[in-house]
Amino acid sequence: MTKVFPQMMEAMPMGMGGMMRGMKHVPGGLSMMGKAMPLMFPYLAPGILGKVMPDLIVAVREYVGPMPDDMEELVPDLLPKTMDSLMPTYLPQLIPYLTPKFIDYVRTTS
Repeated sequence: MTKVFPQMMEAMPMGMGGMMRGMKHVPGGLSMMGKAMPLMFPYLAPGILGKVMPDLIVAVREYVGPMPDDMEELVPDLLPKTMDSLMPTYLPQLIPYLTPKFIDYVRTTS
């Protein structure tokens, strides 16, 4: 998922990507963002993931490597359904892992 952080920033609603980029210039901003992400991510993830799904599919293909043709054909249809099904249960485990990585991404990009 970290491979699609740039696309996720662009897919954020209401200018939130720009606001998050600006937080690195605010004293304590990234720390505050780290505390807010566990609350915000469950609300934002469905809309963001829907927009970045094509890039996420590419990232999954790169990660998994070559797949049999029949499996390759299923990925564009199955991955969104799988993500929709898994995210509500998986988010509590995913957020502590992703939050520091996302904050590092914000810290190190312009």
